[in-house]
Amino acid sequence: MGWGVVNMSNLAPIIAHLDGTAPLPDRPADVVTCMDTNQQIREAYGRWFQKGGPRADAQRVAERRS
Repeated sequence: MGWGVVNMSNLAPIIAHLDGTAPLPDRPADVVTCMDTNQQIREAYGRWFQKGGPRADAQRVAERRS
């Protein structure tokens, strides 16, 4: 599938939850683990980038070489 293609089987549980006909099922543990890991990666990247990102890394490498 490409961009703009919607898999309706993914939407049905969300619609049922929103219209009050069914509770939204819990996500499988592997999905939760993946989502948590991705969030941790995003936060770590954000901290790294705020500290100077690639420029700071290049500067540290140059300092070690001298």
